[in-house]
Amino acid sequence: MRTFGDSRIDLQLDEQRRREMIMHNEKVNKNREILKRLIHCVIFLGKQELPFRGHDESRESANRGNYLELLTFLAEYDPDLHYHLSTSKVFIGTSSQIQNDLISAVAEVMGETIKEEISKAPFVALMLDETSDVSNAAQLSCVLWFVTDSGVKERFVIFEDVTGKKRAEGVAAMALGFLEEHGCMDKLVAQCYDGAAVMASGLNGVQAKDFTMTLYLRHYWKDERLSFTSSTNKSMTFDGRLVKKIWVPDVFFVHSKRSFIHDTTTENIMLRVFPDGHVLYSLRVTVTAACNMDFSRFPLDSQTCSLELESYAYTDEDLMLYWKSGDESLSTDDKISLSQFLIQKFHTTSRLAFYSSTGWYNRLYINFTLRRYIFFFLLQTYFPATLMVMLSWVSFWIDRRAVPARVSLGITTVLTMSTIITGVNASMPRVSYIKAVDIYLWVSFVFVFLSVLEYAVVNYLSTVQDRRERKMRMRARSQSLPCTCGISGTRTMTMLDGTYSEADTNSLAGYTEEPMVPEEEQEELHEVPEKPEHMVVHLSVSSESTTTKKKKSLRKLNIIQNTHAIDKYSRMIFPGSYIFFNLIYWSVYC
Repeated sequence: MRTFGDSRIDLQLDEQRRREMIMHNEKVNKNREILKRLIHCVIFLGKQELPFRGHDESRESANRGNYLELLTFLAEYDPDLHYHLSTSKVFIGTSSQIQNDLISAVAEVMGETIKEEISKAPFVALMLDETSDVSNAAQLSCVLWFVTDSGVKERFVIFEDVTGKKRAEGVAAMALGFLEEHGCMDKLVAQCYDGAAVMASGLNGVQAKDFTMTLYLRHYWKDERLSFTSSTNKSMTFDGRLVKKIWVPDVFFVHSKRSFIHDTTTENIMLRVFPDGHVLYSLRVTVTAACNMDFSRFPLDSQTCSLELESYAYTDEDLMLYWKSGDESLSTDDKISLSQFLIQKFHTTSRLAFYSSTGWYNRLYINFTLRRYIFFFLLQTYFPATLMVMLSWVSFWIDRRAVPARVSLGITTVLTMSTIITGVNASMPRVSYIKAVDIYLWVSFVFVFLSVLEYAVVNYLSTVQDRRERKMRMRARSQSLPCTCGISGTRTMTMLDGTYSEADTNSLAGYTEEPMVPEEEQEELHEVPEKPEHMVVHLSVSSESTTTKKKKSLRKLNIIQNTHAIDKYSRMIFPGSYIFFNLIYWSVYC
């Protein structure tokens, strides 16, 4: 080997490489120490529940956020951290992306720790609480309580954004997915929904189109391979460990969304074998399945749901499924009750199901009919709507000149009906057809709205009538025959706007005419004692035929012009029509 000075080149290169490796390792160790300090800051702020970011994170800002201010404070007493923050160009650890990555990394480690603790806990309780962030986005916080050897533990797990899934099905799917992710579906013993029950009425009112049922599923069949000799003819009972070693029916639930076999404290499976080879296979199952609910008659509806069982692999040529005792195969607890429904009846059916690729299969059905309780909806929907309609009729008894009273009453009833309709629709699954409650509420809304329009018509006709009367009065004064009759005496008589025949008019011949004196000037003239008093007669000459025509036309317009008559008829028409609608509505839907 060639030499460079007194030493060999390869040895010098090895020494240079060794020094570079030492320097690299020292740098890596320093970076790790810096990263530890950053993580400790994240954990500290998290424990104290303090925000990280500031409004302005520039160096000149007075509000850079707790994370940056904490790092700056620590750098004053930590030379390595101060050197890193002052000189580093590639990785400083102060950007918003780095903060989010650190938070995510810490949360992931904590989540794995919580999962490990839950796996050792026999019981778990769940609490969901609705909250909002600074942008008013809806969030759902998930908290778990569980029992360990050291006592009860409470662990906050996650914030879940539920802005687009506030309804019951979205919240339920999120909660069930969360439980399955942490492996505690079969350990759940308690639930608490604080605030989640009022998220856009998502958990109130009508629930999603599925149902959950816990049942004991018992299979009976005969397998001569399992027969044995017994002097007492008694059966033998085994637990679930033997199930994996013998043949059992491969029954599954059609249209099931979620299902599981209970395993607390052990798997809830029982296998009983009789001497002649008959087998009883029983297991405790909880299944959530879809139900094709029809809400067209809601809330006066009855729903029929079915739980369907079928063999997964064996066709009807290989395996025949049937109910052992028909409807008597189903037995229910008499104490079962639902908050919204009355369970009317259970019954069983069976039929064949065809799949084009595999063939015909036996399918068993558990059918149950549910009748919805109406009293809740009567109190919350029907009675308030009816009262609002009746309240709108009060305006028919209020004087037509009381404009503020009638207008404010009408607007109040309209807005209240709108609120009732909005509240009912918010608690209902979105369907594309009209429901029975929609018909009642919208008809009630129309009645309330028509009562407002009725006053608008009354007010308009009153204005038109006043204007017409004013014009007729002015026309009568301008077309009258003024005359002053020379009658001695001290009394003055004034006859205004009379209608007389020609004979009556001619009987006044001989009287001298004078211009008609207005009433204001007459009062002034009364104060002057020297002015002789006289009688002023204003006559309007018209033929009898003309007078008859006017009277007939006035009779035709009497109902329209008489605004008091409109209110009077409304007092009878509106209540009568609404009562008639209620009779038809309840006779059709009840």
